[in-house]
Amino acid sequence: MEEDKPTFTGTTLKKYKKQMDWRRNKVRDLFSRGYSQFEISNMLHISQSTISRDINYWQNKINNRDVDPDDQLFDEYEKMMLTLDETVKELWKIIDSSKTGSKEKAKSISLILSITKERRSIIEKKIDIIKTKAYRNLVGDRLP
Repeated sequence: MEEDKPTFTGTTLKKYKKQMDWRRNKVRDLFSRGYSQFEISNMLHISQSTISRDINYWQNKINNRDVDPDDQLFDEYEKMMLTLDETVKELWKIIDSSKTGSKEKAKSISLILSITKERRSIIEKKIDIIKTKAYRNLVGDRLP
């Protein structure tokens, strides 16, 4: 019976689930950035087998749901945009640092320009996805 449980049990379970969700999201984020299981394990001070289970959890979650590939691609573009934005912030820190030499500043500026072009390309692709979805909604199943 639910009433017989001490009240702290639910709180502890909620806290555990919250920690597990945080860890899984962090593992997904780091793995999508190209870090290996070993590197993630060292960064988070978690066993590699736990990292492997978390990655399998996300892969199964993606494979087992009926997701529109366009939605999935749109989500990936969103993640890419966030990563690029984070990279630009770090590059600006390098540029703004008084310890940074002129060559490094020039390289950082060049990278920011490249990232800006990549962002534009991603935005155009996201717009194409939105237009395609709108068109499909308009014409329905009559697509060739």
